[in-house]
Amino acid sequence: MKKLIFISALLVQTCAYAEIITLKDGTRLEGAVEGEMDGVNLIRTKYGSLNIAKKDILSIGAPEIVVKEPFNTPASSAAAPADLPAGPAPEPRYTFKTVNVSTSALEKVYFENGVVTATETYDSRGTLLGLQGLVKDGSYREYYDNGNLKTEKTVINSKTSGPLRAYYPGGVLQSEAYYLDGALNGTVRVYNENARLLFEQNFRGGVPNGWFREFNETGELKSELFYADGHAAEKPKAAEAKTPEAAAAPETPDSMVTAKAVSLARGERFTFYLNNKYIARITLDRDFNLISKDGKAPDGAVKIYTKDGKLEKEFLFSKNEVVSLKIYNENGNLKNEYTFNKKGEAAKKQ
Repeated sequence: MKKLIFISALLVQTCAYAEIITLKDGTRLEGAVEGEMDGVNLIRTKYGSLNIAKKDILSIGAPEIVVKEPFNTPASSAAAPADLPAGPAPEPRYTFKTVNVSTSALEKVYFENGVVTATETYDSRGTLLGLQGLVKDGSYREYYDNGNLKTEKTVINSKTSGPLRAYYPGGVLQSEAYYLDGALNGTVRVYNENARLLFEQNFRGGVPNGWFREFNETGELKSELFYADGHAAEKPKAAEAKTPEAAAAPETPDSMVTAKAVSLARGERFTFYLNNKYIARITLDRDFNLISKDGKAPDGAVKIYTKDGKLEKEFLFSKNEVVSLKIYNENGNLKNEYTFNKKGEAAKKQ
């Protein structure tokens, strides 16, 4: 099987795509069968090579040839008005499917409206080995054979960004995680089929940072470890007791919004996205005063990371207003904090 995968990566894309391959789940592919090994067919498509188990293939046949007949309007019927506006195009339906091609490799096959657009190949540890085709930006879903939702995630620039959730066949949440530019950022939680939390661990830039906790079937804490930059470390000392006012104040939740920052001559512009869709934009001058604002951002904290996954800035929004801005140093420690008045003027917190 390893040889088959290796050979498929070297084949030159010269296929004429003269066959229609129909899978038992209803998926239709246009391509050509290049060979077979260990009950798996190698199928060449214009989006790349696919390894599909022979038992999953319903039929292989020639493509249908559709002959368009001339359109004749009956004399008795009135001609349709030519100036009617076209209706809105339906949103593309993005799905994907995980295929175990061997004990040491798996593939994720991506579809747009049932047509294959890309294939990712991973090793047994989850490391991406190769990509063929294009994974378009959007929200993707994977389904069980019974039609229930299995996995949902968002892809931006061919990388998972935002929440990723997996479900048991019965519909109960199995796990949830948050990604930024393809790397884990935030807390990963795993649940049993009774929706009880089993594990949780914090990541930053794909590396364990923070607590790892394990719970028993009744929800009681079994064990915990603290990680710093991927290594087990000494547990942090307990924080000082909060004042009654601070203890009563609820923690601000992170929003599911991602952001991109662009440096300008007069300051910096921040563009915010939700599920890869633009929702808001703000521009700050060099003193962090708000120059302009457009769109609407949901309440919550939006974190901005450097290219190497380090926390750089954190905005807090409330009622579509910028409430505060935190700036962190390269070690991830709070450097400065600013609050904003109704005019958008920034004041450094002492």
